[in-house]
Amino acid sequence: MQPAIGIEEEYQLTDPTSGRLVSNCQSVLERIRERCRPSFESKIHRELHETQIEMASPVCQTLQEAMEFVVTTRAELAEAARQEGCRLVAAGTNPMAEPDGETITPTARYEKMAERFAALARHLRIFGCHVHIEMPDPELGLQVMNDTRRYLPILQALSANSPYWNGSDTGYASYRREMWVQWPLAGPPPHFASLADYRDCIAKLIGAGAMSDESKIYWDIRLSAKVPTIEYRVLDTMTRPLVAITLAGLIRAMVVHAAQSPSPQRYDDSLLRSAMWQSARFGLDGQLIDPHDHCLRPAWQVIQGVIDRLEPTIQELGCESLIRSGLQRLREEGSGAKRQRQWADDAQDLSVVPQRLSEETVMFASTSGSEESCPAR
Repeated sequence: MQPAIGIEEEYQLTDPTSGRLVSNCQSVLERIRERCRPSFESKIHRELHETQIEMASPVCQTLQEAMEFVVTTRAELAEAARQEGCRLVAAGTNPMAEPDGETITPTARYEKMAERFAALARHLRIFGCHVHIEMPDPELGLQVMNDTRRYLPILQALSANSPYWNGSDTGYASYRREMWVQWPLAGPPPHFASLADYRDCIAKLIGAGAMSDESKIYWDIRLSAKVPTIEYRVLDTMTRPLVAITLAGLIRAMVVHAAQSPSPQRYDDSLLRSAMWQSARFGLDGQLIDPHDHCLRPAWQVIQGVIDRLEPTIQELGCESLIRSGLQRLREEGSGAKRQRQWADDAQDLSVVPQRLSEETVMFASTSGSEESCPAR
């Protein structure tokens, strides 16, 4: 089984001097239309706030193909942003003070969301990465979802890249997480006894007016209502492309492993919520709850245990070198959250963080795991 893969990333648009978010999405999109072919333009989208812009990759058969698209897209968007007087930044939250004034994207869809969710929507300026894995069989997809729920805290810790909010250090590795779980129908999905149980839940939520259709479910894992995939939504947007592709590869290995030997054991919902909080708070620098025996252990010990279990699948998929190099880089240098704090501490100035983030957003990752600046084409 070698399922196709797709990646979506939400990016920040920031002021080059202050580092604060700016509402430049429309002008950057117009610049993209001038610069790029229509097939590329169709992969770039608006989001809830005008301070963000999203890309959705095409269906990719290999991680290398996904890497090339992410790198090229970031370079094109960064150049379009530069021409419009702003910078492209890949991270889970913006470190600086919230922007002044209204930033909701003025479309019927987003204005309706802002009316329904009020202040929650107005302040939800967060940025995530979503990974789609091909899954044509929804029954199998549900079993995979049940089985891989346990790995959500680990994926969150590895991607943690949002320590700051509104000009302050939150104390969290992923504060984006704490903002996001306030949103209705966000967080880990429940365990479902069957596909019929899943569909019954969807029908009841729609019938109760909790959502208008299945696409409004925002669980950390969901079966896509639009394409035959299983979608993982737990990740912060990661600054370095190599880290993003490493975690995409790891998610694919988790899916294939679960699909080949489906035997999901129920993971207690309260325990999973606690594990998610532990992961968001401490990331890679603290302890995580082991997904198999539920003991609290050093983060990298827990991660290594999971990698050991997945090793045969990782080798089968031919992505052992990439995943090993990406994880080794994270282990040596720390998470995005840790590096953001190091930059701020070294400079004694928080405004240096968006600048460093923008520089690393357009770093090119080679197959060997080394990185260098990727010039815009």
